[in-house]
Amino acid sequence: MPRCTSGLRIVNVADLLVPREIGYFIPEPVFRRPSSPSNDVDVSNRGLIYLADRNVGFDILELRH
Repeated sequence: MPRCTSGLRIVNVADLLVPREIGYFIPEPVFRRPSSPSNDVDVSNRGLIYLADRNVGFDILELRH
């Protein structure tokens, strides 16, 4: 049974009473396998987002406004 993943969700919490999603990224499946859940995220001081999944994926993202 394929696993479903929500990938990375970026949420603006400037107003804690009304958080709003401002971006998302769902990694492409690799080697005919379903997308794996993303579980490790780090953001550099330059704004790059490093995202790893549990099996075979590693992505470097940049949030653009």
